[in-house]
Amino acid sequence: MEQYKNSIYKVITASGTGSGFMISGKNYIITNYHVVEGEREVALEDLYRNRFLAKVVMVNPDIDLAFLRADGLNYENAAIKLNPMVSIANTQKVYINGFPMGLPYTITEGIISSVSQPMGNRQFLQTDAAINPGNSGGPIINSEGELIAVTTAKIDAADNMGFGIRLSEVIK
Repeated sequence: MEQYKNSIYKVITASGTGSGFMISGKNYIITNYHVVEGEREVALEDLYRNRFLAKVVMVNPDIDLAFLRADGLNYENAAIKLNPMVSIANTQKVYINGFPMGLPYTITEGIISSVSQPMGNRQFLQTDAAINPGNSGGPIINSEGELIAVTTAKIDAADNMGFGIRLSEVIK
């Protein structure tokens, strides 16, 4: 999992922090819309505390995704893979990567509790991995470094009930 940490960034706004990540072969950072809502520019910080200014270039509030572009980043070193044919199954091991509570970079491990948990009029990936504020916008990846989902929410009143935006919605 260590080889993926250089693809993950802390997203810093006036109202708080979240996480974002680069995909191999793409020249943008993915995060949640709710992390950058109302912002045109945000700061990105890598795990070495280097800072970059990023522009919010595209948002989709309905899906809760945003795409950022920052000059000075080496997008060619992105290690997280986007595989539309990736296998996703209940009880599969997954890894949450990000900057919970604004702390330095962390990884938590869990399983997929549900590949298609209905909430509202959408379906989410549910995991038992620890998700905290600040993890929003970070990648949920499998052991091969393939994107499974984008961390988006958790249920505060429950223990380890976290949710991700499913890969099929990210690809759209």
